[in-house]
Amino acid sequence: MVYSMGIAVTSSHIAWRILRSIPPLTAWSLLHHTPAKLVEIMARMGGREEVLIPTVFLGYKLENPLGIAAGFDKDASLTWLVWSLGFGFHVVGSVLARPNPGIEPKMLVRLPSGATINRLGLPSQGPTPVARKLSRRPPRLHIAISIAGFSIRDYLITYKILEPYADWFEINISCPNVEEHRSFEEPEIAAKLCKRLRRIARKPLLLKIPPTTSRDTLWAYVDVVNECGIEGIVAANTLRVNIDGMNAGLGGPPLYPITLYMVRSLRELLPSHRVIVASGGVDRVEKALQLLSEGANLVELLSLLVQKGPYTVSKIMHQMAGALRKHSGHWRG
Repeated sequence: MVYSMGIAVTSSHIAWRILRSIPPLTAWSLLHHTPAKLVEIMARMGGREEVLIPTVFLGYKLENPLGIAAGFDKDASLTWLVWSLGFGFHVVGSVLARPNPGIEPKMLVRLPSGATINRLGLPSQGPTPVARKLSRRPPRLHIAISIAGFSIRDYLITYKILEPYADWFEINISCPNVEEHRSFEEPEIAAKLCKRLRRIARKPLLLKIPPTTSRDTLWAYVDVVNECGIEGIVAANTLRVNIDGMNAGLGGPPLYPITLYMVRSLRELLPSHRVIVASGGVDRVEKALQLLSEGANLVELLSLLVQKGPYTVSKIMHQMAGALRKHSGHWRG
């Protein structure tokens, strides 16, 4: 059954209004401790939005090129919620090889500008619970899994366990608030990691890189992708900022100019068969359309959902569908 705009998101919108009234970190914890089965039941009762912008990506047929970025659903507890909103794909994670509580003190802040600041430190239940929950994955929603770790072996372990449950993987080398993870940002170390994963991987791999306006740095990551034979790049993670002497990640509108620069540059530097996923700063339909027209194959959202809730996200998706139908020649798809 197809539900019209506004009906399928009603239950999610009501839940968001409740969550919006409490501190963001408390809301995040409450949301992530909701049993996955309960989320599934509520989503099925509410139905699914239908936003059709047929998109072929890495051989998969997506209903549309919009997805939820990693960080929203760390442990695959909320995939049915994402399904109900009509997204074409959903990035679960980042997932680590072993359970990890993250770092303290945690921080999640909504700024009046529409930006968000987070300092969670890669909390993860580990791959086995994620695999169990994804064994009941929603229909018509493509699943990507972001994997991270503190050693190359960590990445390999997580990949092997989760390979059957993902359509493609994001190799996260750029968590902004975990010092032990930062060494993977070095192109030489990233290349070693990607080569090891490429040897065992039967699913597509994308390298998720930190935000940068350095063309030389982008060239270095392009060399990694080409040398290792992985399918493309996710541009980018949140921007590293310092809050009261602690590293944190800044997401939302302030990141958009960097995301746009990276997409433009990467489209020039990468071979045409390599894909680009744009992630960072999209809070209006015009921004999503611009990223697609500049060479992105898919667009990920996150801060917009945290700031404005499911109704605004649904509205943008429908606006985007209408615009792309009118100007389909301007989009790479």
